Amino acid sequence: MMKNDIIHLVKQERKRLEYSKERVERIIRLLEESARLKDELNNLISSITHLVEREDSPVLKKVVEYLTKESVNIAQPVTEDLDLDMLETRLKEYLNELKQRIDNLKEYAEKLRKLADLVKVLENNISILNEWANAIKPLDPYLAGEAKRAIKLAEKVINLQESNLEIERLIIEVSQSLLEVHKSLKACRNLFERKIIELKKKIESAERIYKQARSLAYLENLTNIEKHYKELQSDIEELMTIEKEAPKVDTTKLFDIDKRIDNFINFCKSIIEKNMGKKEALLLKTLSGFATRKDAYPFHILIDNLSRKTNLEIKDVLLMLYKISRQNIAMIKVKVKC
Repeated sequence: MMKNDIIHLVKQERKRLEYSKERVERIIRLLEESARLKDELNNLISSITHLVEREDSPVLKKVVEYLTKESVNIAQPVTEDLDLDMLETRLKEYLNELKQRIDNLKEYAEKLRKLADLVKVLENNISILNEWANAIKPLDPYLAGEAKRAIKLAEKVINLQESNLEIERLIIEVSQSLLEVHKSLKACRNLFERKIIELKKKIESAERIYKQARSLAYLENLTNIEKHYKELQSDIEELMTIEKEAPKVDTTKLFDIDKRIDNFINFCKSIIEKNMGKKEALLLKTLSGFATRKDAYPFHILIDNLSRKTNLEIKDVLLMLYKISRQNIAMIKVKVKC
């Protein structure tokens, strides 16, 4: 063998050894990277598990159980009895699978956090709606029943009684349930608020009639009127308390308040009729109805309306209005524009 041939063989062997060394280094880096990614994957799974334990929600537990069974476990690559070429190829495939699984799990974790937030809000709203359903039952049994049905359907979603384990579908189902609970909750609150407003308006009428009755009553009746008015003030305070503490209240008390207000109004009306006469009392009642309106009226239209509603002659309406104003039974103000 010539010297040149020997030199050539030595160079080839050196290149082969250098290539083998580079491959070994690549394989070591692949092993290190796969170990790092495996740790990252386990940390993600651990953070998801902690989230579920913290929220203590059946729906999250079942979803994560499904996740860990179906989409987390990755088989370790077989490395025994493999040449360096095959080993490097297997490790690259394993590394790519780890990266893909981590990306998927990160996306899944974000969706799981969103689902956890939605479930927490839904559970809280179910609790609130249940209180409102119990509160409005005396006012509207049908609406209370609708609220209970909304609660039952929402609980089915949370307990996965009729749901699948696909997280995207679960997010949609929980979101839809939350909308239905919000809708029912709004209806319950609106009903309660309407009843409160109705009673407040009745109290305003009672206040006006009280002032009229007080201005007409003789001295011996004033004590009795003030006694009844003090009871009205107690009802107003009770109404404010019920409004403030709702829904944790007994709404049957609203019926009692309503009845006592009616009794007070009727009592004041009897004082007015006794001291004014039925015609004057009727005119005063009709005039009070116009007092609640904000729009201004031309003078002749007001007089015509009062005459028509009371079946009194226009001259009698004018005379009575004069007496009512002069005796300060009602404050009648006229704004003149020329």
